[in-house]
Amino acid sequence: MENGLDLPIALRRARRNLAKPAEQASCALPARPAPDTLVVQTPKSKRRRVNHEADQPSATGLTPMIRRTRLSNKGRAQQNGISEERNVVPPKKRRRPQNIKGEIERLKAELVKRDEEIERLQDETLVLDTDRVWELEQQVAALKRELASHARVQRVSINPVHRWTSAVRDSNPGDFMELDIDSEVEEFGVAARAEIMSSTPTREIRASFPTPPSTSPPAPAPGTQTPCRRLTPSRCNVSVQASLPDPEKQQLEPELASLQLEISKITATLESYSALASRLSEKLSPFLVNPTPEAQSSTPHSEIEAHLTSVLQTLSDQATVLAELNSSLKSLGFKGSDAFEVIDSLRTHFRTARLELEYLTPGEITLPLTGAGAEVLDLLLSRLRDLARKKREADDWVDEYRAIEVSLHQQLSARLHEAERRSREKDTRISELEVGMDRLKAAVEYYTREISELESLVERMETELAATVPDVRAKTEAEGQTSSTNLEAKLTSALEQITALQSQLAALSTAHAEALQAHKTQLSNLTKSQGTSLAQRDARMAELRAEVHRFSAALLEAENALRKLWAENARLVAANSRLAEEKREVLKQVEEERRKAKEMVDGMRAELERDAGRDAGVKRGDERELISLGSGNVGDSRKTGRLLVGELTRSGSGRKRRRYDSELGLLDEEEVEGTP
Repeated sequence: MENGLDLPIALRRARRNLAKPAEQASCALPARPAPDTLVVQTPKSKRRRVNHEADQPSATGLTPMIRRTRLSNKGRAQQNGISEERNVVPPKKRRRPQNIKGEIERLKAELVKRDEEIERLQDETLVLDTDRVWELEQQVAALKRELASHARVQRVSINPVHRWTSAVRDSNPGDFMELDIDSEVEEFGVAARAEIMSSTPTREIRASFPTPPSTSPPAPAPGTQTPCRRLTPSRCNVSVQASLPDPEKQQLEPELASLQLEISKITATLESYSALASRLSEKLSPFLVNPTPEAQSSTPHSEIEAHLTSVLQTLSDQATVLAELNSSLKSLGFKGSDAFEVIDSLRTHFRTARLELEYLTPGEITLPLTGAGAEVLDLLLSRLRDLARKKREADDWVDEYRAIEVSLHQQLSARLHEAERRSREKDTRISELEVGMDRLKAAVEYYTREISELESLVERMETELAATVPDVRAKTEAEGQTSSTNLEAKLTSALEQITALQSQLAALSTAHAEALQAHKTQLSNLTKSQGTSLAQRDARMAELRAEVHRFSAALLEAENALRKLWAENARLVAANSRLAEEKREVLKQVEEERRKAKEMVDGMRAELERDAGRDAGVKRGDERELISLGSGNVGDSRKTGRLLVGELTRSGSGRKRRRYDSELGLLDEEEVEGTP
């Protein structure tokens, strides 16, 4: 029963040609005392083929059974020697007790089967309501008792078969009303019932009345099902020729119908229980423990109790596992009231994660969108591991960059402190230079006043000379000699000052060279890659030294010019106008030379500031050179009547603004443009 539930009806049947000959031979007798007759109906539809799967058996090739004869045929009754009145009138009255007996026996057999099924279900599992099963058992027991009481009543009330021993026998053999009681009893007894079931007469009758061959099909094999319908058998009672109703039996018929209905309900319930028990037994068979022989022979219900105990234990374990699984699924944090909704939510999230991965890395993932959750989870975990590894690498890089940034900040702070220190030193130097510039301006103003006084004196002398030339020529010559002596003394002092300035210039050049050498050493230690720029700067410094020497030569030329002027001072009275023009030309030349020297010094300073912004000594040396040059010019102007002081005043009146270089925060020194 358990194995045939999952198969179609056509596959549950056996082939007709596979039936054993012994079974076919026994078809003439009924399988049970019940006189039920199965009438086969031929289907009207075409023969259908069943498509079988690989794990199912092949087709049986069943063919519906066809019955050629029916009990309603009158010719069969006439061949058996039975009158038509006996076939039509009395059968209902005669069949009723036999039907009741057969029905009772059938019900008993069904009850036995149901009891066996109930016991089997009780042995296998306790799945549903125990109270309901107990109630059904009580109903079955009540039905048994009721059927037993009905059977006793029927056995008491059924009359024996009457034998018409006193019936009138006619000598006419053709009279169909002449009856042989013994043959009739034998004919309508067990043999008649068997003949009616098989629809084939006995050998004795077939010997006297030839009949066509048997066309009835053999009885179906046990366990097979055929498309047939149950018909109410027609029985003939030889002893009674009238149909008399039995009121007691009519009263029992509704009860019998209700009992059949209850039995059908019980049968349906038991079938559902058996199906459920078969499914549970298949699923729980790996977990069931076989009972020992001692436990089986101890009590009749020990196997049932052991089986129930194992089933209950297994059910409790599985219930605990399911509860834990349900709680663990709910603890994951996904929405859903039960485990199925949580699993659906998990499936949705897995698919969403797979789609997001496809959006993030299109075409790089070979896993399909309908992949299993475990594969998607493995893919997500691999991606997360890659992201974690990349994050750790990025964190390492960030830490390294932060360390580099901290070191750069420290270097920058050190450079800023050094730049601030140098800026303070330069501010101090600028203040000192400003003080010196103020003093130089005061001296220039003093020299300007002296020159203006000398010019007024020259004009007054010229006027007096024009008025008293003849009278004062002798005096002028004497005064010229005296003034020439004074001029010689002044020239000597000027030469001494020039010599002192030259010595200072040499000292400054030496200091400048030493500062340049130190600066070169420092630059070579700091950046070895700037050799080319250092060589260019050295060449530039050589050019600057050449310019300084040329400027010294220009100063010597100016000194020679002053000596010429001093030589020509004796002829001052005769050539005063020419001397003034020569003085103007000399002043222009000196101014031009000084402007050129200033431009060269500014160019040198710009070059030095671009090449080595830290070299403050070079700038101080340039300032000293300019100051020395200015002092030399001042000395010359003193010898020549201080005519250069005004130019010095005009040239040293301004200052440049403070500028900053674009290197590592180092500041440039301020420049002082006015160099005497």
